Amino acid sequence: MQDLRGSSTVGGKFDKNDIIFATDWDCVVVDEAHEGTTTSLGEDVIKNIVKENNGYETKFLALSGTPFNILSEYEDNIYTWDYVMEQQNKHEWNSTHFGNSNPYDELPELKIYTYDIGKIIHDKRYVEMEDKAFNFREFFHVWTGDIRSDRKQMPKECEIGDFYHANDVKSFLDLSTRSDENSQYPYFTEEYRMLFKHSLWMVPGVREAKALSKMMKKHSVFGRGVFDIVNVAEDGDEEEKSDDALKKVCSAIESAGDNYTITLSCGKLTTGVTVPEWTAVFMLAGYSSTSAANYLQALFRLLRQTTCRLFSDFCGKLLADYFPCTVSM
Repeated sequence: MQDLRGSSTVGGKFDKNDIIFATDWDCVVVDEAHEGTTTSLGEDVIKNIVKENNGYETKFLALSGTPFNILSEYEDNIYTWDYVMEQQNKHEWNSTHFGNSNPYDELPELKIYTYDIGKIIHDKRYVEMEDKAFNFREFFHVWTGDIRSDRKQMPKECEIGDFYHANDVKSFLDLSTRSDENSQYPYFTEEYRMLFKHSLWMVPGVREAKALSKMMKKHSVFGRGVFDIVNVAEDGDEEEKSDDALKKVCSAIESAGDNYTITLSCGKLTTGVTVPEWTAVFMLAGYSSTSAANYLQALFRLLRQTTCRLFSDFCGKLLADYFPCTVSM
């Protein structure tokens, strides 16, 4: 889709892909349709490939794992295979297919936990929507040196790129590694740390990721040598060489041994890739206007590899029967 959008046929700058647009296609499949088909340029690409009123009936299948913003474009031609259906089939297989091997056995169970930071860090600046939403963008705000963005003069002891609320961020890191009678914080015991041996932390932006990486590497727990903090936001940290993000993460995991890795990202590696070793995603990037798609794209990094194999079988059956349609996973 990205390459086709650059073609002169749809108003792009490059004279390419003419044969693609000139062909009468029997079937067109668009993956990640919630992104590729929603812009005017994306719509022009589809119109020039899925031709209408020319006597040729092209079948069109839109695939999406987070189709919230395109469901209104379809009526009753929506076919869903979701996580709940998958897990239900997994648990009911032996009673409905006794004696046959369960194809869902290796598909992991997704567990979602919440930590109520607002009860511990009491500051109205971090709360939105009548005390219902915690604003991580404000919580991880960094000094920019621009008084309009910073809202006040930067203190002399601070540098551009430091956390605006440094003490609170440090308290958050301390909190995630301490014992509490009411909560089971993720990095308190060795048992918990093994559950989150390799994890992905989603933060609001590039500057925030760099500031968090810097603070974590100096922290009494995260900085003591058993955690490898891997920052893949934009080009990562200045002192590291700029490698491909996926290669950087895989290399860190491979060399971790008995140690742990934490990957910091503000968007990279949340669409189209899977890191099988990741066992947890920590969503530290949300606020009141964050879409559900942003959350789910990250969360399903943990389930994607095994799910997609069965999903492809489902789509194969679907292709023969129903068009045009959209499929949500």
